[in-house]
Amino acid sequence: PSRGLGDVYKRQDDPSVEMRPVWSADGANIYFMRYESSGATIYRAPMTGGKETRIITTSKYTKGNFDISPDNNELAYNSRRAKNKPLQIELTNLDTGTKKIVTNPPDNFNGDLHPTYSPDGTKIGFIREKNAMSMYLFVLDLATGRVQQITTDHLSINGFDWSGDGNSLIYGTDKTGIYKLWKVNLRDLKSALMPVADYQMVMPRVADN
Repeated sequence: PSRGLGDVYKRQDDPSVEMRPVWSADGANIYFMRYESSGATIYRAPMTGGKETRIITTSKYTKGNFDISPDNNELAYNSRRAKNKPLQIELTNLDTGTKKIVTNPPDNFNGDLHPTYSPDGTKIGFIREKNAMSMYLFVLDLATGRVQQITTDHLSINGFDWSGDGNSLIYGTDKTGIYKLWKVNLRDLKSALMPVADYQMVMPRVADN
């Protein structure tokens, strides 16, 4: 199944709008975010029908996409501890409920957005945003805690995903003046324009093998 389904997903049995849907790795459940007075709440709903389950309520300042690990044991999302602080990537263990902040962007940045697990679950890619026109791809190694900057160009990045082998990131950016798809190799950090001819290409998703 796809890792993401777009920005809005409406269930047949619920008149409200739920945001940022993500499949579980086994395809049995869909996770989604609902903004409530208490904060941004992530729910799980079975695809065969049935009652939704509240998983966690994050900070009311949470913004952007979230992701679930390939083993279905962990959620990655961003959380802002105060309105004037940058967004940070936070992890929650679904077995224990333990929460952990794993990134620390500079105070002059908007923060870290759109955490996405690598196919093997050992890394998380994310966008570090300074402002709407200056964004950078980063990768967090979950075993060591090392955070590596992948791109250095001051560009707008509109979505990214991992390649199937986990060795590259594919992202949409306006480096040529319009949004095109680029692929950056994580070994040498070199980006190349992908041979896909179209206009304004954003929010790439890589199909499962």
